[in-house]
Amino acid sequence: TVRFEDSLDLNKNGNPTTGKLGIDMFEATALYCFHRCPLEVGCDPRCKGFTSYEVYAGVRYYHMEIGLDGLGAGAPGAVEQSKTWVDPIVGLKGTWMLGNKWGFDAQADVGGFGAGSDFSWSVRAAVHYRPWQLASFELGFKLTDIDYTEGSGTNRFKFDALVWGPYFAVNFFF
Repeated sequence: TVRFEDSLDLNKNGNPTTGKLGIDMFEATALYCFHRCPLEVGCDPRCKGFTSYEVYAGVRYYHMEIGLDGLGAGAPGAVEQSKTWVDPIVGLKGTWMLGNKWGFDAQADVGGFGAGSDFSWSVRAAVHYRPWQLASFELGFKLTDIDYTEGSGTNRFKFDALVWGPYFAVNFFF
């Protein structure tokens, strides 16, 4: 789950305007490993490291809230709007375990396809530490580009943005 929030303060022609934008993103995927091999020939992959490549499919959920207040003389009061949509996604992930506990992975996906967003894509890279068989800690960097449009004319809502930044995650394996 990711929460992004930003605000703005404007003062044009003596009319103060404030605004706030909040985006919640949640992702759920199922992965299928199509290739896994040890880094050293004849070694158990859990003891000396391995590489693996997986395809995945899932959904990315978005909930956005936008608010503007104090739009100036003659303008209506506060404007608030929220949108929620879900994108189907498909992607590819590569993992390189460098021993028992440390590893690196990278992944890329595309989604939307008009079912939610017109189109979206995401890439990320991370280093992870797995102190236990069922859990790991992950520190990485992710970019997600979203192109969402709904309605037309004065009822048109458009969100076209690149959201990016570092993240920290705890992963559980079943």
